[in-house]
Amino acid sequence: MSFSELVKAIFIFDKKSGRPFVRRTFGDFQAEPFLVMGFLNAIMKFSKEVGKSDLRMIDMQDLRFFFTEKNNVIFTSITSKTVSPLDLKFKIKTIESIFLERFTDAELIDMSREIEYFESFIPIIDEIVFGDVRHVSKEKRKNMLSILEKLTQNENIAGAAIISFTGIIVADALTDTQRELFLNFFNGIYGIGISGITRVLVDTISLSIYITNLEGDCLLVVFSKTKRFQTFDRQKISEAILQINNLVD
Repeated sequence: MSFSELVKAIFIFDKKSGRPFVRRTFGDFQAEPFLVMGFLNAIMKFSKEVGKSDLRMIDMQDLRFFFTEKNNVIFTSITSKTVSPLDLKFKIKTIESIFLERFTDAELIDMSREIEYFESFIPIIDEIVFGDVRHVSKEKRKNMLSILEKLTQNENIAGAAIISFTGIIVADALTDTQRELFLNFFNGIYGIGISGITRVLVDTISLSIYITNLEGDCLLVVFSKTKRFQTFDRQKISEAILQINNLVD
């Protein structure tokens, strides 16, 4: 699924008054903004006063809350838990930056302004939410998929994917199980600075996952049917890397 299918809502509101500036929900998701704002304010206050930390992400059973705060304005997203935290952070910080550039402090504190005044910002939110962190043309994606599919034709290779450094799948030849397994693994380690990764090999009970960097802040992920990658497999992977780098460079 793309980010736009995983995001449920974006709320922007004043920290002190709880006044909403923007309420953007997606699909059939329904949530009372003032309830969300009250919940987040309480959590943030508890985090600072009791936990002595600035909490920025909360995972519930099926939902993930991510929020940033700047100039007493809180920017909140509600998404599925499977969304990439790095991509989520990137998009919310982008929304934050553009919103505070678009509206002045005087406009934000003017209580006489109706919420409709800020609704002109919704198309910008949609553009950021529905857009990729890095643009890759359809033709290049098609060529990348062809390279991955050819790679998975090798006997020991079960699946392969190209992932942006924020966890967005650019192209993949993975099963649903492989995709979910990798995204859960990626989301669990995003905080260690995944954009600087060079090479990782992960052994599970039944297979191995090989991750290596590509040009353009992307990663190649390969699932092997056997423990550890054989010399032949590594040769084929190296050939695929050269082909992909020519596309993403």
